[in-house]
Amino acid sequence: MISTQPGDRFVLTSKGVHGVLEAARFTDLVVAEDRDPDAVVAAVEAAVLDAGAPDNYAIVVVDLAG
Repeated sequence: MISTQPGDRFVLTSKGVHGVLEAARFTDLVVAEDRDPDAVVAAVEAAVLDAGAPDNYAIVVVDLAG
């Protein structure tokens, strides 16, 4: 069982995202505290498009509220 806490963030992506973004770059985009889920999705999508988006991609970001 996974323990969760308010403020935890869950991110689901397809290989079209993690296949083109380095782990460190992806992490920087996802953990930015000043970004709401929609802003994270937009930032990751922009990075994927900048990388050429050679494959289909999907991004889902969910923040747990308190």
